[in-house]
Amino acid sequence: ASSAYTAGVTPEEFQVICYDTSQDRVVVGYYDGTTRNFYLVAGAVSGSTITWGSPITVYSTIAPGGVFGICFDSSNNCVVYTFEYSSAVYVGCATLSGSTITDHSGNRVTVSQNFERLYCVYDATNSKTLVYARDNTAPTAVGICWAISVSGTTPTFSSSYAWTGATGFDIASAVHDPDQQRIVIVISGLGSSPGSVVLIDCSGATPTGTSFIQYQATDAYAPSITYDTTNDKIVIGYYDNQNSGHLSYIAGT
Repeated sequence: ASSAYTAGVTPEEFQVICYDTSQDRVVVGYYDGTTRNFYLVAGAVSGSTITWGSPITVYSTIAPGGVFGICFDSSNNCVVYTFEYSSAVYVGCATLSGSTITDHSGNRVTVSQNFERLYCVYDATNSKTLVYARDNTAPTAVGICWAISVSGTTPTFSSSYAWTGATGFDIASAVHDPDQQRIVIVISGLGSSPGSVVLIDCSGATPTGTSFIQYQATDAYAPSITYDTTNDKIVIGYYDNQNSGHLSYIAGT
């Protein structure tokens, strides 16, 4: 069995993880539900154990509910993080030396937005990070995104792109498809909403998206997506409420 978190690393509510290929470390972003502080910590994996470095506080008292995300930018060898504070999207970069994390907080950028949920994914084709969220500014807008370009440790927002046409946005997940050079975002809505995907192209100055494609007409919830490099397919796992809430999988080209 693998080892648990050490006493010095105790995430309380929400956690996200990425892998820093330059330092051979996993990086966990987590949220303390009592203080609402957002932390990063790096760990070295050896066999079935993880040795953790010291956590750093990225920001104190972020928005309730742990609205944040992280991913690894392999072009700049940095962890790109995003979080919500005071109805704004914040994006910054952190770098690793072994398991020691340096937050380049002075280079942080922000944009005001009325939103909920917040995620990010790295586009290796275009060397950009896509930050995406549930947009609450208009009743027809279910999602909004920005392409983040990084120079050294300084991120820059593109203009935003908002997509429409789906019937809600509650839980989402995304993956980069290197074969088609697109970001594939899978979403589920509340209640009996369909499970849908949208393809985002980050090659231009502003992201652009396709119309939604349904993989299940109704009752698909909490999806997660990955990419099969052997068969050049996306694979979606989700709770199928048409089938007693069973965990189900579907592949797509």
